[in-house]
Amino acid sequence: MQGEEVKKVRSIQDKVFDAVLRERKRQNKKHPEEFSLDTMYVVLGEEVGEVAKDIFECNYSNLSAELVQVMAVCMRMIEQLDRDELL
Repeated sequence: MQGEEVKKVRSIQDKVFDAVLRERKRQNKKHPEEFSLDTMYVVLGEEVGEVAKDIFECNYSNLSAELVQVMAVCMRMIEQLDRDELL
């Protein structure tokens, strides 16, 4: 990749990470309590299902937001695993 392409990719990545962090904050406000990994797995499956539904229905207008939610749920699961290992 050339310099300008790298800058564009990094800019997109920064926007994605910012969106994921905003979604994580929203999740924490809505559900501050921790959930079991089983429950988080169900939540993740539901979010992935919404992505699949949007793709199947060619509804791309909300796809990025749904993918951000998937990433945020994955991040929450990793955060929880890391916290549990520290205890």
